[in-house]
Amino acid sequence: MRFDSFVIFGGSGFIGTHTANLLRARLPDAKIYIADLLAEGSEFVQRVDVRKPIDMLGEFGKNTLIFKFAAVHRTPEHPDRAYFETNIRRAENVCNFARKYGIENIVFTSSIAPYGAAEDLKSEDTLPTPNTPYGISKLVAEKIHREWAAESADRKLSIVRPGIVFGTGEHGNMTRLYKGLKIHKFAYACRKDTIKACIYVKDLARVMLAMAENEQADRIQLHNCCYYPSFTIEQIANTMLKATGMKRHIPYIPKKPMMAAATVCGWLGGLGLGICPARVKKLMVSTNIDGAKLAQDYPLQFSLEDAFKDWYKGCGGGRGWSNVADRIKIMFIAQAYPGGVPIYIETLAKHLDPSKFENILVCSFAYDENRFAPYFSAIEKVGMEQSISISKILKPAWESRKLIKKYKPDVVYCNSSIAGAVGRLAAIGCGAKVLYNAHSWAFNMRISNKKKLFYRLIERFFAYFTDTIICVSNYEKKICIAKSYLQTG
Repeated sequence: MRFDSFVIFGGSGFIGTHTANLLRARLPDAKIYIADLLAEGSEFVQRVDVRKPIDMLGEFGKNTLIFKFAAVHRTPEHPDRAYFETNIRRAENVCNFARKYGIENIVFTSSIAPYGAAEDLKSEDTLPTPNTPYGISKLVAEKIHREWAAESADRKLSIVRPGIVFGTGEHGNMTRLYKGLKIHKFAYACRKDTIKACIYVKDLARVMLAMAENEQADRIQLHNCCYYPSFTIEQIANTMLKATGMKRHIPYIPKKPMMAAATVCGWLGGLGLGICPARVKKLMVSTNIDGAKLAQDYPLQFSLEDAFKDWYKGCGGGRGWSNVADRIKIMFIAQAYPGGVPIYIETLAKHLDPSKFENILVCSFAYDENRFAPYFSAIEKVGMEQSISISKILKPAWESRKLIKKYKPDVVYCNSSIAGAVGRLAAIGCGAKVLYNAHSWAFNMRISNKKKLFYRLIERFFAYFTDTIICVSNYEKKICIAKSYLQTG
């Protein structure tokens, strides 16, 4: 079947971008609508929050194909409720959008998470037994799309369950593997034969379009999307070394010493390495997915080695890989909400280049997680309050310190006075660059002279543990220097 228009929900993301590029190359006359919360806004690039009823402008109908990529997918970095609220609501709203405009074709990108974590080989006929909120929410979303397809014999639904998807813009497992190999910091943890099902993003985009265009296929198609047979971590690492021309010896750490080290690190809060027994056990579990059906119906064009070479070449001989792997990780710490602070953080995070920066938000419980989720890879909440009580500073500082060790940010960016005290105290000795923005100096408020002096002393003390102080205006900078004797950048 030929389509004359396409709607890509999540079109500004990793897979969505590659899909849009494929469509533009193959179908230059087609109308391609990008619908994404990060979109700037134009006729064909519209800002849409699919968690809410969808209202888009455009020409849609029976010859329109929907690609649905938008989802909350990182696990376990979101509260359980976020997976159900976001992934299920998005499925319902996309299907309602299709009903409204008489659209008869949807491609839904699910996940291998509905299969659950187990060593057994999983085919499309395997009974799903998801054991995470993300996997459960994805399985429910599949059912919602199936219900939509069952309403009319003219509707077609293509569901794909990809393994690890890699390629330009991935920012994930394969990029981290390349970085680890490059700087000699990758080792096999407990086993070399862990199976990791994966697929190149260019192949995935091509397969999804082919499934939708195939008029001879069943109305509802389900395919695992990965190489057949799937590769072990040893095969993947050796293939990456060969494709990139690196020569490395990859050490192997046996299970007992690895688990012992992970246990000790776990007792000590991870030692800034993020190591704990649960994470090591996760590394040992295979994603053993059967791609035989895909290989028969829609053979992949790239071998694993060819895919790595194409990716490597497209990134300028690895420079792009290195840049992505070496993204600067910024941890924003904020307490004040609502007001100017959250607006400032949202605006800054939105305009930071995701190929160069990764954003993490540590905030008070007052913050609306859904508002900030599109711009942050992780959101953590700690009990910060508008109080300078020692007990109400020390407790959130201790919690924030554990999060700094967990995520290992390059930069800790503290915003407002309370978060400035909490975050700068938490970051002492952790090795991250510390930035501080008071937004409005507490010692410049209409308060008693004793309190003004107290705030100035606090700012002077924490200035010794601050690399850069950022002022929102020249006036704030002059006040800072005049009243607290701090030097600013």
